[in-house]
Amino acid sequence: MGKKISSNQAIIAGIAGGLGLGFTAGVVCLAGMTLYPEIIEYKVPTLFMAGIINKSLKYPIGVLIWMAILTTAVANTHGLASRLAEPGSKKYKLMGIVITFLAIPLAMMDFDRLVGTIYPIFGYAGLFVIIVLLLSPLIIFKGNI
Repeated sequence: MGKKISSNQAIIAGIAGGLGLGFTAGVVCLAGMTLYPEIIEYKVPTLFMAGIINKSLKYPIGVLIWMAILTTAVANTHGLASRLAEPGSKKYKLMGIVITFLAIPLAMMDFDRLVGTIYPIFGYAGLFVIIVLLLSPLIIFKGNI
């Protein structure tokens, strides 16, 4: 896809996507704040908010959330397996199966406990990557002196 669009198109699409995502996150956040403190009792607050708008929205929103979680899990499994083995190879398929089986205990955790455990880990990992990215030019520059 990157070869089919120009850099300007990619930049405009990135900005538009970021603004759209930010606006949507802001609307969801404001909606949640209007329902505070009642909303904190729910493990999936978005379903609670959908039910307030219309009771029949809870099920389609629930399916969409489930599909989002499933597609993220599949994409993450593929990403990890493809880093450990050549995609399409027998080892890649084996890695996909092993990763899936290793994830089963995580799937048994309560949703709020899982999010409370996994999100901070990803946050710290992201912070580490940002620090490395910020410091690496300094280390490279210092090494060239």
